[in-house]
Amino acid sequence: MVGCLWYVSKVYQEDEVRCDFDFSKEKDCIWDFDVYVDPGHRLGIVFMRLWDDTDSELVGRGYRWSLSRISAFNLHSIRSHERLGAVNVGSAVFLRLGVWQWSYSSDTKKIQFSSKDDDRPSIRIRLPDVLRSTGSE
Repeated sequence: MVGCLWYVSKVYQEDEVRCDFDFSKEKDCIWDFDVYVDPGHRLGIVFMRLWDDTDSELVGRGYRWSLSRISAFNLHSIRSHERLGAVNVGSAVFLRLGVWQWSYSSDTKKIQFSSKDDDRPSIRIRLPDVLRSTGSE
């Protein structure tokens, strides 16, 4: 195995901060959260083949959209995704100090506090109407 891609449907439980991204109302979406390509194959076609094969499988199962989180500080990734047609569907900011976490999202438009793993804010992801009406991918 030289590469793999991980994805989930309905809810993604973020592993870097306490947060669940809930896109369960969006029936044709998955959340991709990690891609790995063996260092010896990173300059080859493995990444492209991995996404092509995954895309074929997901389209065959009725999925049209792939959601993911990109750090606002990762401008290279943001620009790469935009060149591929990515659309921003929301934003969230997190601040962690010890066990305390403060979060703000474009979904809730309010600050949420949490201090325990079982006290995870849930952020609902909604596709913009323009994506629903045009069917653009």
